[in-house]
This record gives sequence, structure tokens and C-alpha cells, in this order.
Amino acid sequence: MHYRPLTELPTHSVTNQPPELGDIDLFAGDAAFAEAVAREGSAQSVERAKAYGRLVGSEEVRALGVDANRHPPELVSFDRYGRRLDEVRFHPAYHRLMEIGMEHRQPSVAWSGEAGGHVSHAALEFILHQVDAGVCCPLSMTYAGIPALRTNPALARLWEAKLLSDKYDPRFLPMEEKAGCTMGMAMT
Repeated sequence: MHYRPLTELPTHSVTNQPPELGDIDLFAGDAAFAEAVAREGSAQSVERAKAYGRLVGSEEVRALGVDANRHPPELVSFDRYGRRLDEVRFHPAYHRLMEIGMEHRQPSVAWSGEAGGHVSHAALEFILHQVDAGVCCPLSMTYAGIPALRTNPALARLWEAKLLSDKYDPRFLPMEEKAGCTMGMAMT
């Protein structure tokens, strides 16, 4: 025998809840925000934010934010044989959100020379924060790390190309072997 849960009960009808949102546009749906980006940024800033607002506001990407928050990072101290690992494992949704941020140049657009680059960066941060603030931390720290690195030309030469990459590489590898890197902060 096959049972299905009842979703419509003759004795109970939910009338005090809004319908599901579906796909929403996180740029066009916020008139004050859209006007500010248009006023302070460039035409490229507006187009970049429009595309990102539609993508990040999609049901699919918003669901990634829910999953990334439901499944926090996990410290794996040892492998199954007792060897020390000290790796932090993230849910695939977290990695996909990081990939989206990097692909759309959230941490790097400000340093590209594009007109309105810092406005573009701020707009992309604002949009993604509405779905998941967790990934915005390393993305914004990567953005903020560039001017700090540039105070030491040797460090800038070593790191800058990897930090400005639009490739997200979640593998635990030395920087030289990665397609792209992000910056973070170790906290105790």
C-alpha cells in the first residue's frame, strides 16, 4: 500500500501566509538600490547588478543559501586512519555560492579598472548578502586584501593574480597549484 501525505485538508486551509516567492529580481525589485547604483556607478555597474540580481534572486540560488546555512562547516581533524587533516569541509551549496561570487567577479571587479568598479563590488555584495552572508565574508575579505597586499610589492606579485581570478578553487592545495584563491582570517 502506498501512502501520500495530505496537503489539502477539508478542515484546515492556510490563508494567513503569502504564496511562495518564486524567482525574484533582487536588483529591479529594490527601486532605491537600483537608483543608487545607476547614480553612483557606471552603465556596466547597472548591467552587472541587473544580471546578478536576477541570478541570485532565482529560487535555485536562494535555496543554495538555505542549504549553506542548514549545513554549517565541519572541522575534520583526522582521516579514518587517524592521520591529522585539520580540514574544514563545507556543504556543496556553500561552494556553489562561492563559485557564483567569483565567476561574477564580486571580489575583483573593483580592481579591474572598470568604471564604477567599487560601486559594482558594493552592489554585488548587497545582492548576495540577501541570500547568504556566510560566503560574503571571504569574498569581501578578498576584495579588501588587495590594497593591503599592494603595500608590499613582492607579496602583491605573489598573490594578486590568484586573488583577482574569477575561478573558485575549493581544493586544499598550495596557492601555486590553485586556479584562484580567496583571503580569509583565522580566528581563535
